[in-house]
Amino acid sequence: MKQKYYVYQVSYFKPLLMKLENFGIDIEGIIQNSEIRHFDLSSSQNYVPTTVVHDLFS
Repeated sequence: MKQKYYVYQVSYFKPLLMKLENFGIDIEGIIQNSEIRHFDLSSSQNYVPTTVVHDLFS
C-alpha cells in the first residue's frame, strides 16, 4: 500500500506563524491546542504534514 504524504517545510511555515503573531494572534495557544504541537518547529529543515497545517487553520 502506497500513501502520498504532502508536507510543508518549516522554513516556509514559520514566517506565516510569526506574521500572525504580529497581528496579535496567540500562536502558542493555538499550537498547544492542535496536533502541530507534536512537531519540532525550531529547525527550518523539519517538515510538517499538510493535513496538520490545514487542521491548525480550520
